Amino acid sequence: MRRLYLLITLLLFAGSALSQRVTDLYKVADEFDFAVERDGKVIGTQHAICNGWQTNGTDSILVFEMETKTVYARGGKTIDLDVVCEVGYLPTGLPKTYQYSLNLLGAEVKHTGEFTDLSYSGRTIRMGVTQPVMYKTRRHAILFDNNFAMQWEVAVRPVIRLGVGDSVVAETVIPQLNQAMVFTVHSLPDEIVTYEGKQISTRTFRVDPANQILYLDGDGRLLKAYDPTQKITIRRLATGEKAEIASESWFAVFWKRLPIYGLLAAFAAIWLLSLAYRDVKRPDIAVMIVAGAVLYWLSLQLLTPLQNAYFQMVLDPKSASSNFYIVVLGSAFLFAFVEELTKFVCVFLRSLLKMGHNLRLGIALGAACGAGFALMQAANLLAFTPSGGAALPADLVQRFFSIGLNTTTGALIGLLIMTRWPWAFYLIPIGLKTLLNWLAYFMQKGAMRPSTYSLLTLVFTAVALTALYLFYRRAQAVKVSGRGEKSRQVF
Repeated sequence: MRRLYLLITLLLFAGSALSQRVTDLYKVADEFDFAVERDGKVIGTQHAICNGWQTNGTDSILVFEMETKTVYARGGKTIDLDVVCEVGYLPTGLPKTYQYSLNLLGAEVKHTGEFTDLSYSGRTIRMGVTQPVMYKTRRHAILFDNNFAMQWEVAVRPVIRLGVGDSVVAETVIPQLNQAMVFTVHSLPDEIVTYEGKQISTRTFRVDPANQILYLDGDGRLLKAYDPTQKITIRRLATGEKAEIASESWFAVFWKRLPIYGLLAAFAAIWLLSLAYRDVKRPDIAVMIVAGAVLYWLSLQLLTPLQNAYFQMVLDPKSASSNFYIVVLGSAFLFAFVEELTKFVCVFLRSLLKMGHNLRLGIALGAACGAGFALMQAANLLAFTPSGGAALPADLVQRFFSIGLNTTTGALIGLLIMTRWPWAFYLIPIGLKTLLNWLAYFMQKGAMRPSTYSLLTLVFTAVALTALYLFYRRAQAVKVSGRGEKSRQVF
Protein backbone atom coordinates (compact mmCIF):
# COMPACT_ATOMS: atom_id res chain seq x y z
CA MET A 1 0.00 0.00 0.00
CA ARG A 2 1.43 3.34 -1.02
CA ARG A 3 1.77 5.94 1.73
CA LEU A 4 1.90 9.68 1.14
CA TYR A 5 3.68 11.51 3.91
CA LEU A 6 3.06 15.16 3.14
CA LEU A 7 -0.48 16.50 3.22
CA ILE A 8 0.65 19.72 1.56
CA THR A 9 1.58 17.89 -1.63
CA LEU A 10 -2.03 16.86 -2.11
CA LEU A 11 -2.96 20.52 -2.37
CA LEU A 12 -0.88 20.69 -5.57
CA PHE A 13 -2.88 18.01 -7.35
CA ALA A 14 -5.10 19.34 -10.11
CA GLY A 15 -8.55 17.98 -10.76
CA SER A 16 -11.99 19.47 -11.59
CA ALA A 17 -13.54 21.56 -8.83
CA LEU A 18 -10.84 20.62 -6.35
CA SER A 19 -8.23 22.46 -8.43
CA GLN A 20 -9.88 25.64 -7.16
CA ARG A 21 -8.93 27.27 -3.93
CA VAL A 22 -10.74 25.26 -1.27
CA THR A 23 -12.29 28.31 0.30
CA ASP A 24 -13.71 29.46 -3.06
CA LEU A 25 -16.20 26.64 -2.68
CA TYR A 26 -17.97 28.46 0.18
CA LYS A 27 -19.93 31.69 -0.23
CA VAL A 28 -20.82 34.43 2.21
CA ALA A 29 -23.95 33.60 4.27
CA ASP A 30 -23.84 29.90 3.38
CA GLU A 31 -25.24 27.90 6.32
CA PHE A 32 -24.68 24.26 7.24
CA ASP A 33 -26.48 22.12 9.83
CA PHE A 34 -25.68 18.71 11.31
CA ALA A 35 -27.40 16.38 13.77
CA VAL A 36 -25.40 14.38 16.32
CA GLU A 37 -27.12 11.01 16.89
CA ARG A 38 -26.67 7.96 19.07
CA ASP A 39 -28.96 4.93 19.16
CA GLY A 40 -31.33 6.70 16.77
CA LYS A 41 -31.73 9.70 19.09
CA VAL A 42 -30.48 13.22 18.51
CA ILE A 43 -28.06 14.16 21.28
CA GLY A 44 -26.68 17.30 19.69
CA THR A 45 -26.85 19.81 16.86
CA GLN A 46 -24.18 21.70 14.94
CA HIS A 47 -24.59 24.89 12.94
CA ALA A 48 -22.04 26.72 10.80
CA ILE A 49 -22.18 29.89 8.75
CA CYS A 50 -19.70 31.47 6.36
CA ASN A 51 -19.10 35.08 7.43
CA GLY A 52 -17.00 36.05 4.41
CA TRP A 53 -13.50 37.36 3.82
CA GLN A 54 -11.49 39.35 6.34
CA THR A 55 -7.96 40.75 6.46
CA ASN A 56 -5.45 39.33 8.92
CA GLY A 57 -2.18 41.22 8.55
CA THR A 58 -1.09 40.55 4.99
CA ASP A 59 -3.39 37.56 4.61
CA SER A 60 -6.97 37.29 3.42
CA ILE A 61 -8.92 34.71 5.38
CA LEU A 62 -12.38 33.21 4.94
CA VAL A 63 -14.10 33.20 8.33
CA PHE A 64 -16.57 30.60 9.56
CA GLU A 65 -18.59 30.72 12.74
CA MET A 66 -19.59 27.33 14.16
CA GLU A 67 -21.79 26.40 17.10
CA THR A 68 -22.61 23.08 18.69
CA LYS A 69 -25.11 22.13 21.39
CA THR A 70 -24.77 18.66 22.86
CA VAL A 71 -26.36 16.73 25.70
CA TYR A 72 -23.38 16.12 27.94
CA ALA A 73 -23.39 13.57 30.75
CA ARG A 74 -20.99 14.01 33.66
CA GLY A 75 -21.06 12.71 37.19
CA GLY A 76 -24.44 11.11 36.66
CA LYS A 77 -26.07 14.37 35.57
CA THR A 78 -27.33 15.31 32.10
CA ILE A 79 -26.47 18.87 31.11
CA ASP A 80 -25.94 20.91 27.95
CA LEU A 81 -22.51 21.59 26.52
CA ASP A 82 -22.40 24.72 24.34
CA VAL A 83 -19.34 25.44 22.21
CA VAL A 84 -18.89 28.33 19.78
CA CYS A 85 -15.85 28.81 17.57
CA GLU A 86 -14.60 31.08 14.82
CA VAL A 87 -12.07 29.86 12.25
CA GLY A 88 -10.23 31.88 9.63
CA TYR A 89 -8.99 29.82 6.65
CA LEU A 90 -6.36 30.81 4.11
CA PRO A 91 -7.32 30.50 0.41
CA THR A 92 -5.56 27.10 0.37
CA GLY A 93 -7.97 25.82 3.03
CA LEU A 94 -5.33 25.72 5.75
CA PRO A 95 -6.35 27.34 9.06
CA LYS A 96 -4.91 30.69 10.10
CA THR A 97 -6.86 32.00 13.11
CA TYR A 98 -8.94 30.15 15.66
CA GLN A 99 -10.91 30.92 18.77
CA TYR A 100 -13.52 29.07 20.77
CA SER A 101 -15.56 29.43 23.94
CA LEU A 102 -17.04 26.55 25.89
CA ASN A 103 -19.70 26.77 28.60
CA LEU A 104 -20.27 23.87 30.98
CA LEU A 105 -21.85 23.94 34.45
CA GLY A 106 -21.52 27.70 34.58
CA ALA A 107 -17.76 27.48 33.92
CA GLU A 108 -16.38 29.05 30.76
CA VAL A 109 -13.30 28.06 28.80
CA LYS A 110 -11.94 30.49 26.21
CA HIS A 111 -9.15 30.00 23.71
CA THR A 112 -7.55 32.07 20.96
CA GLY A 113 -4.74 30.93 18.69
CA GLU A 114 -3.02 31.40 15.37
CA PHE A 115 -1.33 29.07 12.89
CA THR A 116 1.94 29.76 11.09
CA ASP A 117 3.81 27.57 8.64
CA LEU A 118 5.82 26.02 11.49
CA SER A 119 3.81 26.46 14.68
CA TYR A 120 0.54 26.98 16.48
CA SER A 121 0.43 29.37 19.43
CA GLY A 122 -2.42 30.60 21.58
CA ARG A 123 -3.78 31.18 25.01
CA THR A 124 -6.40 29.25 27.00
CA ILE A 125 -8.38 30.49 29.99
CA ARG A 126 -9.65 27.40 31.79
CA MET A 127 -11.24 27.45 35.25
CA GLY A 128 -9.87 30.96 35.70
CA VAL A 129 -6.30 29.90 34.83
CA THR A 130 -4.64 31.54 31.82
CA GLN A 131 -2.14 29.28 30.11
CA PRO A 132 -0.13 29.92 26.92
CA VAL A 133 -0.02 27.15 24.34
CA MET A 134 2.76 26.62 21.81
CA TYR A 135 3.27 23.73 19.40
CA LYS A 136 6.12 23.64 16.89
CA THR A 137 5.38 21.77 13.68
CA ARG A 138 7.41 20.74 10.65
CA ARG A 139 4.79 22.19 8.32
CA HIS A 140 1.48 24.03 8.47
CA ALA A 141 -0.81 21.98 10.74
CA ILE A 142 -4.48 21.27 10.11
CA LEU A 143 -7.31 21.95 12.56
CA PHE A 144 -9.46 19.04 13.71
CA ASP A 145 -11.10 20.17 16.94
CA ASN A 146 -13.93 18.39 18.74
CA ASN A 147 -17.60 19.02 18.00
CA PHE A 148 -17.22 20.73 14.62
CA ALA A 149 -17.96 18.67 11.50
CA MET A 150 -17.31 21.67 9.24
CA GLN A 151 -13.72 21.76 10.46
CA TRP A 152 -13.38 18.12 9.49
CA GLU A 153 -14.86 18.79 6.04
CA VAL A 154 -12.36 21.54 5.28
CA ALA A 155 -9.44 19.57 6.74
CA VAL A 156 -10.07 16.40 4.73
CA ARG A 157 -11.39 17.94 1.53
CA PRO A 158 -7.96 18.21 -0.18
CA VAL A 159 -7.47 14.43 0.01
CA ILE A 160 -10.75 13.51 -1.66
CA ARG A 161 -8.87 12.20 -4.68
CA LEU A 162 -6.62 9.96 -2.63
CA GLY A 163 -6.62 6.48 -4.14
CA VAL A 164 -8.46 3.69 -2.34
CA GLY A 165 -6.03 1.96 -0.03
CA ASP A 166 -3.67 4.94 0.13
CA SER A 167 -3.12 7.13 3.18
CA VAL A 168 -1.73 10.50 4.13
CA VAL A 169 -0.08 11.70 7.34
CA ALA A 170 -0.73 15.21 8.63
CA GLU A 171 0.28 17.20 11.69
CA THR A 172 -2.87 18.21 13.51
CA VAL A 173 -3.79 20.59 16.32
CA ILE A 174 -6.78 19.95 18.61
CA PRO A 175 -7.05 23.06 20.82
CA GLN A 176 -10.01 21.78 22.85
CA LEU A 177 -7.86 18.87 24.05
CA ASN A 178 -4.71 21.00 24.26
CA GLN A 179 -2.98 18.52 21.96
CA ALA A 180 -0.85 18.42 18.85
CA MET A 181 -0.94 15.02 17.18
CA VAL A 182 -0.06 13.21 13.98
CA PHE A 183 -3.19 12.04 12.16
CA THR A 184 -3.33 9.41 9.46
CA VAL A 185 -6.12 9.60 6.88
CA HIS A 186 -6.85 6.24 5.24
CA SER A 187 -8.82 6.10 2.00
CA LEU A 188 -11.48 3.36 2.15
CA PRO A 189 -13.73 1.92 -0.60
CA ASP A 190 -16.67 4.10 -1.63
CA GLU A 191 -19.96 3.66 0.21
CA ILE A 192 -23.58 4.67 -0.37
CA VAL A 193 -25.12 7.30 1.92
CA THR A 194 -28.75 8.44 1.87
CA TYR A 195 -29.04 12.23 1.68
CA GLU A 196 -32.11 14.30 0.71
CA GLY A 197 -33.87 11.05 -0.16
CA LYS A 198 -31.19 10.04 -2.66
CA GLN A 199 -28.61 7.26 -2.65
CA ILE A 200 -25.26 9.03 -3.05
CA SER A 201 -21.89 7.39 -3.60
CA THR A 202 -19.36 8.87 -1.18
CA ARG A 203 -15.60 8.82 -0.78
CA THR A 204 -14.90 7.28 2.61
CA PHE A 205 -11.95 8.05 4.88
CA ARG A 206 -10.88 6.81 8.29
CA VAL A 207 -9.05 9.33 10.46
CA ASP A 208 -6.79 7.84 13.13
CA PRO A 209 -6.47 8.31 16.05
CA ALA A 210 -9.51 10.60 15.95
CA ASN A 211 -11.80 7.55 15.69
CA GLN A 212 -13.79 9.12 12.86
CA ILE A 213 -14.98 7.65 9.57
CA LEU A 214 -15.90 10.47 7.17
CA TYR A 215 -18.19 10.24 4.12
CA LEU A 216 -17.80 12.98 1.47
CA ASP A 217 -19.77 13.33 -1.74
CA GLY A 218 -18.32 14.24 -5.13
CA ASP A 219 -18.39 17.95 -4.30
CA GLY A 220 -16.43 17.40 -1.10
CA ARG A 221 -19.39 17.92 1.25
CA LEU A 222 -19.26 15.92 4.47
CA LEU A 223 -22.54 14.00 4.49
CA LYS A 224 -21.81 11.82 7.52
CA ALA A 225 -19.21 11.13 10.18
CA TYR A 226 -19.22 8.06 12.39
CA ASP A 227 -17.29 7.36 15.58
CA PRO A 228 -17.11 3.54 15.94
CA THR A 229 -15.78 3.79 19.51
CA GLN A 230 -18.55 5.95 20.95
CA LYS A 231 -21.06 4.86 18.28
CA ILE A 232 -21.99 8.45 17.48
CA THR A 233 -23.11 9.57 14.03
CA ILE A 234 -22.95 13.15 12.79
CA ARG A 235 -25.36 13.58 9.89
CA ARG A 236 -25.61 16.53 7.51
CA LEU A 237 -29.14 17.91 7.44
CA ALA A 238 -30.91 18.65 4.20
CA THR A 239 -32.07 22.20 3.51
CA GLY A 240 -35.02 23.00 5.77
CA GLU A 241 -34.55 19.91 7.93
CA LYS A 242 -34.49 20.47 11.69
CA ALA A 243 -33.25 18.34 14.56
CA GLU A 244 -34.30 18.46 18.22
CA ILE A 245 -32.10 17.16 21.01
CA ALA A 246 -33.40 14.28 23.08
CA SER A 247 -32.54 14.64 26.76
CA GLU A 248 -32.09 12.04 29.48
CA SER A 249 -32.87 12.19 33.16
CA TRP A 250 -30.19 12.35 35.84
CA PHE A 251 -31.18 8.90 37.03
CA ALA A 252 -30.96 7.41 33.51
CA VAL A 253 -27.42 8.69 32.99
CA PHE A 254 -26.27 7.66 36.45
CA TRP A 255 -27.77 4.21 36.00
CA LYS A 256 -25.90 3.72 32.72
CA ARG A 257 -22.64 4.74 34.36
CA LEU A 258 -23.22 2.80 37.54
CA PRO A 259 -21.17 -0.26 36.42
CA ILE A 260 -18.11 1.93 35.78
CA TYR A 261 -18.60 3.83 39.05
CA GLY A 262 -18.91 0.47 40.78
CA LEU A 263 -15.72 -0.74 39.13
CA LEU A 264 -13.83 2.36 40.29
CA ALA A 265 -15.20 1.86 43.81
CA ALA A 266 -14.00 -1.75 43.66
CA PHE A 267 -10.53 -0.53 42.67
CA ALA A 268 -10.49 1.79 45.70
CA ALA A 269 -11.74 -1.01 47.98
CA ILE A 270 -9.02 -3.39 46.77
CA TRP A 271 -6.26 -0.93 47.56
CA LEU A 272 -7.79 0.09 50.89
CA LEU A 273 -8.20 -3.51 52.03
CA SER A 274 -4.66 -4.36 51.00
CA LEU A 275 -3.28 -1.60 53.23
CA ALA A 276 -5.80 -1.40 56.07
CA TYR A 277 -7.67 -4.71 56.20
CA ARG A 278 -7.36 -5.01 59.99
CA ASP A 279 -8.86 -1.58 60.69
CA VAL A 280 -11.33 -1.19 57.83
CA LYS A 281 -14.37 -1.65 60.13
CA ARG A 282 -13.45 1.32 62.34
CA PRO A 283 -15.94 4.24 62.14
CA ASP A 284 -13.15 6.78 61.67
CA ILE A 285 -12.02 4.91 58.54
CA ALA A 286 -15.40 5.65 56.95
CA VAL A 287 -15.08 9.28 58.06
CA MET A 288 -11.68 9.54 56.41
CA ILE A 289 -12.99 8.09 53.15
CA VAL A 290 -15.74 10.73 53.02
CA ALA A 291 -13.31 13.47 54.05
CA GLY A 292 -10.90 12.53 51.26
CA ALA A 293 -13.71 12.56 48.70
CA VAL A 294 -14.98 15.98 49.83
CA LEU A 295 -11.51 17.49 50.03
CA TYR A 296 -10.82 16.45 46.45
CA TRP A 297 -13.43 18.93 45.26
CA LEU A 298 -12.22 21.59 47.69
CA SER A 299 -8.65 21.13 46.45
CA LEU A 300 -9.82 22.07 42.94
CA GLN A 301 -11.04 25.41 44.30
CA LEU A 302 -7.65 26.07 45.92
CA LEU A 303 -5.72 25.14 42.79
CA THR A 304 -7.36 27.81 40.62
CA PRO A 305 -5.82 30.88 42.31
CA LEU A 306 -2.53 29.04 42.86
CA GLN A 307 -2.20 28.11 39.19
CA ASN A 308 -3.14 31.64 38.12
CA ALA A 309 -0.50 33.17 40.36
CA TYR A 310 2.09 30.65 39.22
CA PHE A 311 1.59 31.18 35.48
CA GLN A 312 1.52 34.96 35.88
CA MET A 313 4.82 34.77 37.72
CA VAL A 314 6.77 32.48 35.38
CA LEU A 315 5.33 33.22 31.94
CA ASP A 316 5.77 36.22 29.72
CA PRO A 317 2.21 37.31 28.92
CA LYS A 318 3.29 38.39 25.43
CA SER A 319 4.88 35.15 24.32
CA ALA A 320 4.93 31.44 25.03
CA SER A 321 7.75 30.14 27.19
CA SER A 322 10.70 28.51 25.39
CA ASN A 323 11.05 26.16 28.39
CA PHE A 324 7.42 25.20 28.66
CA TYR A 325 8.17 21.66 29.81
CA ILE A 326 9.89 23.12 32.88
CA VAL A 327 6.96 25.47 33.42
CA VAL A 328 4.56 22.53 33.31
CA LEU A 329 6.75 20.69 35.82
CA GLY A 330 6.18 23.53 38.27
CA SER A 331 2.45 23.35 37.63
CA ALA A 332 2.53 19.58 38.22
CA PHE A 333 4.28 20.19 41.53
CA LEU A 334 1.53 22.58 42.65
CA PHE A 335 -1.11 19.99 41.84
CA ALA A 336 0.80 17.29 43.71
CA PHE A 337 1.47 19.53 46.70
CA VAL A 338 -2.20 20.47 47.10
CA GLU A 339 -3.38 16.88 46.58
CA GLU A 340 -1.03 15.49 49.22
CA LEU A 341 -1.74 18.43 51.54
CA THR A 342 -5.42 17.46 51.64
CA LYS A 343 -4.48 13.97 52.81
CA PHE A 344 -2.06 15.39 55.39
CA VAL A 345 -4.71 17.73 56.82
CA CYS A 346 -7.22 14.88 57.23
CA VAL A 347 -4.84 12.54 59.02
CA PHE A 348 -3.21 15.30 61.08
CA LEU A 349 -6.54 16.51 62.44
CA ARG A 350 -7.45 12.93 63.37
CA SER A 351 -4.05 12.49 65.03
CA LEU A 352 -4.87 15.33 67.44
CA LEU A 353 -7.21 12.88 69.14
CA LYS A 354 -5.77 10.08 71.26
CA MET A 355 -3.79 7.80 68.94
CA GLY A 356 -0.40 7.43 70.58
CA HIS A 357 2.11 6.10 68.04
CA ASN A 358 -0.12 3.47 66.48
CA LEU A 359 1.69 3.02 63.16
CA ARG A 360 -0.83 0.60 61.71
CA LEU A 361 -3.72 2.96 62.46
CA GLY A 362 -1.86 5.87 60.88
CA ILE A 363 -1.39 3.85 57.70
CA ALA A 364 -5.06 2.82 57.69
CA LEU A 365 -6.35 6.37 58.15
CA GLY A 366 -4.07 7.74 55.45
CA ALA A 367 -5.02 4.96 53.06
CA ALA A 368 -8.73 5.61 53.68
CA CYS A 369 -8.33 9.31 52.95
CA GLY A 370 -6.28 8.55 49.84
CA ALA A 371 -8.84 6.02 48.59
CA GLY A 372 -11.72 8.49 48.96
CA PHE A 373 -9.70 11.20 47.24
CA ALA A 374 -8.65 8.86 44.42
CA LEU A 375 -12.16 7.55 43.82
CA MET A 376 -13.56 11.05 43.26
CA GLN A 377 -10.62 12.01 41.09
CA ALA A 378 -10.98 8.93 38.89
CA ALA A 379 -14.75 9.36 38.51
CA ASN A 380 -14.28 13.03 37.60
CA LEU A 381 -11.46 12.58 35.09
CA LEU A 382 -12.56 9.38 33.35
CA ALA A 383 -14.06 9.95 29.90
CA PHE A 384 -17.42 8.24 29.37
CA THR A 385 -19.20 7.21 26.20
CA PRO A 386 -22.84 8.27 25.76
CA SER A 387 -23.87 4.70 26.57
CA GLY A 388 -22.18 4.98 29.97
CA GLY A 389 -19.05 2.94 29.30
CA ALA A 390 -15.45 4.06 29.45
CA ALA A 391 -14.51 5.95 26.27
CA LEU A 392 -11.09 4.30 26.38
CA PRO A 393 -11.33 0.92 28.14
CA ALA A 394 -7.53 0.81 28.45
CA ASP A 395 -7.79 3.98 30.54
CA LEU A 396 -9.34 1.89 33.31
CA VAL A 397 -5.99 0.15 33.78
CA GLN A 398 -4.30 3.48 34.42
CA ARG A 399 -7.11 4.48 36.82
CA PHE A 400 -6.57 1.28 38.80
CA PHE A 401 -2.92 2.13 39.38
CA SER A 402 -3.55 5.85 39.93
CA ILE A 403 -6.06 4.95 42.67
CA GLY A 404 -3.40 2.67 44.09
CA LEU A 405 -0.79 5.44 44.04
CA ASN A 406 -3.13 7.91 45.78
CA THR A 407 -4.09 5.31 48.38
CA THR A 408 -0.46 4.39 49.00
CA THR A 409 0.78 7.99 49.28
CA GLY A 410 -2.04 8.62 51.74
CA ALA A 411 -0.90 5.63 53.80
CA LEU A 412 2.69 6.87 53.62
CA ILE A 413 1.65 10.30 54.89
CA GLY A 414 -0.30 8.66 57.72
CA LEU A 415 2.81 6.71 58.72
CA LEU A 416 5.01 9.82 58.60
CA ILE A 417 2.60 11.72 60.85
CA MET A 418 2.63 8.90 63.38
CA THR A 419 6.44 8.69 63.40
CA ARG A 420 6.88 12.48 63.44
CA TRP A 421 9.79 12.20 61.03
CA PRO A 422 11.29 15.36 59.44
CA TRP A 423 9.42 17.20 56.69
CA ALA A 424 11.88 16.03 54.01
CA PHE A 425 10.28 12.57 54.03
CA TYR A 426 7.05 14.12 52.73
CA LEU A 427 8.86 14.99 49.51
CA ILE A 428 8.66 11.32 48.50
CA PRO A 429 4.86 11.16 47.98
CA ILE A 430 4.83 14.71 46.60
CA GLY A 431 7.69 13.90 44.22
CA LEU A 432 6.01 10.77 42.88
CA LYS A 433 2.74 12.60 42.25
CA THR A 434 4.60 15.52 40.63
CA LEU A 435 6.32 13.24 38.14
CA LEU A 436 3.09 11.43 37.31
CA ASN A 437 1.21 14.71 36.79
CA TRP A 438 4.06 16.01 34.64
CA LEU A 439 4.12 12.91 32.44
CA ALA A 440 0.39 13.31 31.82
CA TYR A 441 1.25 16.47 29.86
CA PHE A 442 3.43 14.43 27.48
CA MET A 443 0.59 11.97 26.96
CA GLN A 444 -1.86 14.80 26.21
CA LYS A 445 0.50 16.14 23.57
CA GLY A 446 0.79 12.71 21.97
CA ALA A 447 4.48 12.32 22.88
CA MET A 448 3.68 9.31 25.08
CA ARG A 449 1.29 6.44 24.55
CA PRO A 450 -1.45 5.81 27.11
CA SER A 451 -0.09 2.29 27.61
CA THR A 452 3.31 3.73 28.51
CA TYR A 453 1.69 6.14 30.94
CA SER A 454 -0.19 3.26 32.57
CA LEU A 455 3.05 1.30 32.94
CA LEU A 456 4.77 4.29 34.54
CA THR A 457 1.85 4.71 36.93
CA LEU A 458 2.38 1.08 37.95
CA VAL A 459 6.10 1.77 38.50
CA PHE A 460 5.38 4.82 40.69
CA THR A 461 2.84 2.84 42.69
CA ALA A 462 5.40 0.08 43.25
CA VAL A 463 7.96 2.65 44.39
CA ALA A 464 5.45 4.14 46.84
CA LEU A 465 4.58 0.70 48.22
CA THR A 466 8.26 -0.14 48.63
CA ALA A 467 8.90 3.10 50.49
CA LEU A 468 5.91 2.45 52.73
CA TYR A 469 7.14 -1.03 53.58
CA LEU A 470 10.71 0.07 54.30
CA PHE A 471 9.61 3.03 56.43
CA TYR A 472 7.20 0.86 58.36
CA ARG A 473 9.95 -1.66 59.11
CA ARG A 474 12.27 1.13 60.20
CA ALA A 475 9.62 2.72 62.39
CA GLN A 476 8.82 -0.63 63.98
CA ALA A 477 12.51 -1.22 64.71
CA VAL A 478 12.85 2.21 66.31
CA LYS A 479 9.73 1.59 68.36
CA VAL A 480 10.98 -1.81 69.62
CA SER A 481 14.39 -0.35 70.34
CA GLY A 482 12.79 2.39 72.40
CA ARG A 483 10.83 -0.13 74.44
CA GLY A 484 13.99 -2.13 75.11
CA GLU A 485 15.83 0.95 76.29
CA LYS A 486 13.02 1.77 78.74
CA SER A 487 13.09 -1.82 80.07
CA ARG A 488 16.83 -1.62 80.75
CA GLN A 489 16.35 1.68 82.58
CA VAL A 490 13.73 0.06 84.89
CA PHE A 491 16.13 -2.69 85.92
